[in-house]
Amino acid sequence: MIKIVLLLLLACGSAWAQVKESRQIKDFSVISVSQGIQLQFIYGEAKSMEVSADSKELLKYINTEVNPEGELKIFIDTPRNMKRLTFKNIVVRVSNPVLESILISSSAKAILNNTVKAKTFNLFASSSSSFSGSVQADDLYLSSSSSSKVEGGFEVMNKSVLSASSSSKINIALNTKTAEFDGGSSSSITVNGKANEASASVSSSARINAVGFQVKTLNGKASSSGKMTFDVSEKVTGRASSSGKIEFTGQAQIISAKTSSSGKIQKL
Repeated sequence: MIKIVLLLLLACGSAWAQVKESRQIKDFSVISVSQGIQLQFIYGEAKSMEVSADSKELLKYINTEVNPEGELKIFIDTPRNMKRLTFKNIVVRVSNPVLESILISSSAKAILNNTVKAKTFNLFASSSSSFSGSVQADDLYLSSSSSSKVEGGFEVMNKSVLSASSSSKINIALNTKTAEFDGGSSSSITVNGKANEASASVSSSARINAVGFQVKTLNGKASSSGKMTFDVSEKVTGRASSSGKIEFTGQAQIISAKTSSSGKIQKL
C-alpha cells in the first residue's frame, strides 16, 4: 500500500513539474512583461535567461525577444489560427548588469531579487500587474494604473515622481531629495521615508497616505474628495476644493491656503 502511494505521489510530482529552458539574449536595458508571466530579475550578474512553463510544448509560445531599441519583450505569442493557450505558471528568470526601465501589464508580476542600481529608473505598471523590489537611483519615475500594485523600497538621490490612477495602489519606502505625487480615480499611495520638498495633487477620491513621510515643505492640491496626509516640519501651501482635504502633522505653519466648496487644509 505504501509503495502504491509513493508511486502516485511521484507521478503527480512529474505532472506538476515545470519544464525549463535556457535562452540566449541580446544586450538590453529595458524589460517589458505581460500576460500573467512572472519575471524574476537579478541585477549585476552576467546576462542570462531561464524560461519555465507547464510543458515543453508551451515553451515555444513564450516570446523573449530584444528589439532594436534594447527592450527585452516577454510575452505569449499565440498563432492566429490557434485557440487561446492556458498556462498555469510561467516564470522567466533573467540576470543582467543593467536595468533602466521596466514595464508590467496584463496581470504580469515583476520581482527584483536584489537591489537594482541605475542613473534614472522608470517603472510603469498597469492592468492588474504587480511589482516588488528595491532600487537605488539618481532619479525615479513611477507610474501605476488600472488596478496595478507596486511595493518596495527606493533610495533616490535627486527627484522622484510618482503617479497612481484607476484604483491602483503604491505602497513603498522612499528616501529622496524632492518628491512629486499625483493621485487620481480612487487610487492610493502609501509612502514612508523622507524628502526635503514635496508637491502633491490628489483628486477623484484618491488617497495619499504620507503620515510616515517626513518633509520640510509641502505644496498640495486636493479636489473632488481626494485626500492627502503628510508629516511636515516647516511650511505648507495648498489649494483644496470640492471636498478635497490636505492634512498634515508636525510643526509646519500654513503659509498659503485657498479653499472652496467644502475643501479643507488643516493640521491634525
